[in-house]
Amino acid sequence: MFLFGLYVFFTAYFSTTIQNNSSHHHSKPNVPRKVHRSVIMVIDALREDLLNDSISMPFLNKQLNNKQGCLYSTKVELPTVTMPRIKALTTGTIPNFIDVLLNFESTKLHDDNILLRAVEDGQKIIFYGDETWIKLFPNIFLRSEGTTSFYVNDYTEVDNNVTRNLNTELEKQDWDIMILHYLGLDHIGHLEGPTSSLMAPKLLEMDNIISTIHYQLKQWETTVNKQSLFIITSDHGMKDSGGHGGSTHPEIMVPLVAIGVPCKGSSIAQIDVAPTLSVLFGVPFPKSSIGKLISNLLNLNQVETLSAFETYYNHLINIIPDSHHEFINDMNIRKSNAQTNIDNATLDKTFDQLYLFYKSEIERISDYLTSIRHDTFDVSVLWISTLVLWTTSLLTNKKINFDLEKYEFLIIIGCMQILQIISTLSSSYVEEEHHIWHFYNSTFLVLILYKLLMSKKARTKQLSRYSVLLILHRFIRELNVTYDSNLATWLYRKDSVIELSIMFIGGKYRIYFKNCVPIYVHMGISTKGSKEYFESWTLFILIFLNVIIDLYSNQVKNNAKYSYLHTFLLFWILLCTLLLRPHNVLLISGLILISYEINQTNISFNIRIILHYWLGKAFYFYQGTTNNIATVDVASGYIGQTSYNPLFVGILIFVHTYSMPVLSHVLLTINSIEHFKFQSITKLRYYVDQLHSINLLLTFSTLSFYCVAMILHRNHLFICRQNILQK
Repeated sequence: MFLFGLYVFFTAYFSTTIQNNSSHHHSKPNVPRKVHRSVIMVIDALREDLLNDSISMPFLNKQLNNKQGCLYSTKVELPTVTMPRIKALTTGTIPNFIDVLLNFESTKLHDDNILLRAVEDGQKIIFYGDETWIKLFPNIFLRSEGTTSFYVNDYTEVDNNVTRNLNTELEKQDWDIMILHYLGLDHIGHLEGPTSSLMAPKLLEMDNIISTIHYQLKQWETTVNKQSLFIITSDHGMKDSGGHGGSTHPEIMVPLVAIGVPCKGSSIAQIDVAPTLSVLFGVPFPKSSIGKLISNLLNLNQVETLSAFETYYNHLINIIPDSHHEFINDMNIRKSNAQTNIDNATLDKTFDQLYLFYKSEIERISDYLTSIRHDTFDVSVLWISTLVLWTTSLLTNKKINFDLEKYEFLIIIGCMQILQIISTLSSSYVEEEHHIWHFYNSTFLVLILYKLLMSKKARTKQLSRYSVLLILHRFIRELNVTYDSNLATWLYRKDSVIELSIMFIGGKYRIYFKNCVPIYVHMGISTKGSKEYFESWTLFILIFLNVIIDLYSNQVKNNAKYSYLHTFLLFWILLCTLLLRPHNVLLISGLILISYEINQTNISFNIRIILHYWLGKAFYFYQGTTNNIATVDVASGYIGQTSYNPLFVGILIFVHTYSMPVLSHVLLTINSIEHFKFQSITKLRYYVDQLHSINLLLTFSTLSFYCVAMILHRNHLFICRQNILQK
């Protein structure tokens, strides 16, 4: 029932679209085709500041400095992942946030787009690069060859497979538009971040390719005496930690360089590209395009300019929903006032008056359509589905026995949990939720330490252990802090290999040291975290065999009914040790140590359950993951793979992302069974049911409250920047 409620909620929440008026037909300006050959080069994850490196990109910087090209600072909408950004580039619309999931299995794009319009106009398009384009636009390209975008460990061949077709295609005369999509830079970002030593050589490689294309286009212009256009841009930027998908400035700001036509750089939006190219290519505007025209890139005379702007103005009017009466009335009043001013203007001022009117109205309508893009929710469906979620959460509560033993401690912990749930009403707290769990983790350690100090039975050894855990907490939270300079950055420097190795070995304390040694030999001393296919699959097999031996040993030696849990714990720890970055292996030992100490402390069973739930949350954030999808370590899904397997990649990314919450829950279950093993089987089952019921209640109630927060924040710009991945 709860899953059904979630499905209905997200279906209603993320399926928003602007419906065009049925009478809206293709709009084509009365402007002759300006560009007869164009190359659009998309360098995946090329953030704006990377273009300023004159050493790594000397040719491109020289063209810009000599006014041979124009740089447009381009803002992209969310989510900052490839497939929805390609949609924005080609349709001029803002895709739905649900496209972040569809990005992993792109299908044919049914929206009207600039490529379809060009093909219907008789223009020939060729493509090489990210296979997402081929999936989105089947039967569009005259020739094409795709490269797999999700195999992030490859940043060399993935680009070489594009470039090897370049010289041959540039010499051919049977195409009008060439699209190239290079992935190597993005893959380097996922592996090592924007400060990687691999970044400069890759940028220089891209710069050499740009130089080659520019030279060939100039040769073509000389031969046929026609205008060409060369555009270099990116689908999205790159977070400081190397990922993307969120709303940080480096993720949403990308460059767009235009070479070949007279222009002047400015600030634009990514959705402005499609309608502008429509004018330059001499084709109709995509039906749902809501971007603006980049006037200083069009290079039109006065008559052509008025034709283009008037046609696009009428195009946007037809997109405005009929139900938005207030905006339509205001628009008609402005049009009437402008007409009066134009009638009274002198002949030489008429063009200026008309141009300013159309330009300002296009900007105003475009901004309005963009603002209502995420404001078409069916609120009644959202509230009904949320009611289903809350009902399910309350039904779960019936199975729980909240004994009031140690009630003071329980009240404190319970109030803190309620405060965390309520904090979801603040968008800033959602964005910075990791700080809440950092605080909670240290707080409950201090509370337990205080409880021990007040207890007459407290042991010096136990007090010292909790003091050490507090120090450990402060240390591990610095491993993956969200700002640029953190402990992990220092550990992965070339001169910190020894320290990284010590961290990895120390991290295997209490976690089956002998079984982890092969993994250390494989990856512990690698500052790049690279994992060869044969070695990785060998380790997978060793882990599997180790688990089988452990299971057999437990069954024969102890005849333990719950030996399967111990075996799963071994399997999970070994698999996580392989998938986690070397410095994060310490988190496994830290979680095991804190869990052990909690179970050795004289506190009620219900409090132990809540504290382990907190532990899973805190350590989820400790490993560097946040509520921002850009922090998901995609590279972990490709360990041991030579090709893209969506199922296997998804499983490995899931294991890596949720390794700590799952480990915390398994540790609690095993420790609880060990603690109550001398009680009757009925009593033991009661405690296990209590454990699972409280965890479900905490999860369900948090998710339900998040849904309420999402409804309340539905008109907040922030809501489109986040996801509830971690929940």
